[in-house]
Amino acid sequence: MPAKTVILYARLPGLLSTAIRHGASPPAALVAVASGRVIRDACPGAFKTGVRVGQSIVSARRLCPALLVIAQEEIDAALLSRLSAAFYEPLTAFTSVIEPNGPDAVFADLSDAPPVSLSALRRQWEGVGTGFPAVVGVASSKNAARACAERELPATRLADADTRFLWPEDAQIAIRLFRLGLTTYGAVAAVGEAALVYQFGKLGRLLYRRALGQDFAPVRAVWPPHRALAALSFDDSPLQTESQFAGALSRLSNCVADELTALSRHGRRVTLCIEDEEGRGLTESLVLPLPIQSAPDVQRQARRLLTLCRPRLTAPALSLRLIVDELERPAVQTVALFPDAKALQGERLCAVRKSLVARFHSRIIGTLGERPLSLRERRGACVREHQQWQGGQIR
Repeated sequence: MPAKTVILYARLPGLLSTAIRHGASPPAALVAVASGRVIRDACPGAFKTGVRVGQSIVSARRLCPALLVIAQEEIDAALLSRLSAAFYEPLTAFTSVIEPNGPDAVFADLSDAPPVSLSALRRQWEGVGTGFPAVVGVASSKNAARACAERELPATRLADADTRFLWPEDAQIAIRLFRLGLTTYGAVAAVGEAALVYQFGKLGRLLYRRALGQDFAPVRAVWPPHRALAALSFDDSPLQTESQFAGALSRLSNCVADELTALSRHGRRVTLCIEDEEGRGLTESLVLPLPIQSAPDVQRQARRLLTLCRPRLTAPALSLRLIVDELERPAVQTVALFPDAKALQGERLCAVRKSLVARFHSRIIGTLGERPLSLRERRGACVREHQQWQGGQIR
């Protein structure tokens, strides 16, 4: 009997505004994050004044004139990434199938996980410092888990969930459902599949399945992000000379390149970590304009990083660690699976040429200008020249 699917959805309100407050100098008191012309996130102080997610920026400023509104694109990406990682990290203790749904929301597949204490997870998420409790829901599908979480409902009361979350890919679907008087999942399911197909076409079947708690989109394992890592320890014989460092970097580069090849990815950031006998850790990182994968390219960047670390390295090295992250797919090339007749003709001509050259000589094939004329062709050319000369004389 197949195991029951258990999907967890969690959202941490205030995470985007926390990134702004931490990055501002001095920290702003009342902060909101805008996505287009509406409020995407707000801090607890702004929330107390009546600012809500989904409001227009004009309405939010009327409620709170001192509100600082920042576009989501202007948030410090590195700081937001660290806060998001702190939000996702507690889930790694239970499952490896984690799919972020934006910087402040995440899905996790807990089907094969041990029993999870949601209260313990909430306490860990309080450490991020947003000032809001996490919004958490558990159901048998991604869509149902999100709908239950946003309305603080158990999975058994999915029928009471708001249809605004039934098809979040297109807000117009929720508006059409509202005009039809269908405001809950239970109302949509009670209408029946045939009526939904009549109103929405093929999309009606998917709406009906989601209203019943069935969603065929699985949770993808996309976090933590892939990275290639290799490490070496030299407790018995610490590294001192340039040749020793070069040999160690060569071994690390080969291991990292093999891992990148196995992942079919290219890396854009290279990091070298060195620990010396005095217990100090040196770290240097490079963000490359073009991603790399081969061992020579990785080794070249590792040597650059070692050059940057060398002035601060005053003691022999006990360990080296080379990391390549920010992986991405290689450039896509289009190849014809069924080449056309012209391409096949060219391939056949090349094959014939190779066989003739291999059997006779390379001079067996040449251009028409290189081919010697026969006696008959030379006589014909002389006759044509004579006829042309006579025609000129007659004129």
